[in-house]
Amino acid sequence: MHMEPLKNYQIITAEVPLAKTFGYTTSLRSLTQGRATHSMQFKQFRPVDQETRQRLYPLFETRR
Repeated sequence: MHMEPLKNYQIITAEVPLAKTFGYTTSLRSLTQGRATHSMQFKQFRPVDQETRQRLYPLFETRR
């Protein structure tokens, strides 16, 4: 994570898995009383961690 001051703002740059971003906008807006904004940009695909794989695998097996 990297923080950079810009006038009266803070620019925060971070790499986060997409699955961890759900609900982020709502939380960010609540914490900043609606003043903060954010943007996301795709960077790369990565393998799913073991915990997530074990949780998702049964869902995909039932759809075959």
